[in-house]
Amino acid sequence: MMPMMVQALDDALHAQACDAIVAGLPAWFGNAEGIAECAVAVRTHDGLVAVEGGEVVGFLTFQRPTAGAGEITWMAVRADRRGAGVGTSSSLGSTRSCGAIPKPCS
Repeated sequence: MMPMMVQALDDALHAQACDAIVAGLPAWFGNAEGIAECAVAVRTHDGLVAVEGGEVVGFLTFQRPTAGAGEITWMAVRADRRGAGVGTSSSLGSTRSCGAIPKPCS
């Protein structure tokens, strides 16, 4: 298995992969309005992607409603990678991005 890296979501590079992850999870993303809202968030909110072997396997978006708080707005992990720690790594990365844990993502 390739090592997983958590990095900043770049909508120009990652939006289509995030959309594909959402499309592959119809049991969790079955509402067209929610799917559209997630697509907008991927393109406009801060976010992180989990990349493994050059492929996006998970993502999350977040906002900072105040200087001291962050809120995960959307999160998804590719169906075949669920249960492998992708979401945990992404969540920890978001807390670091919001300044709650002053260490680089690893």
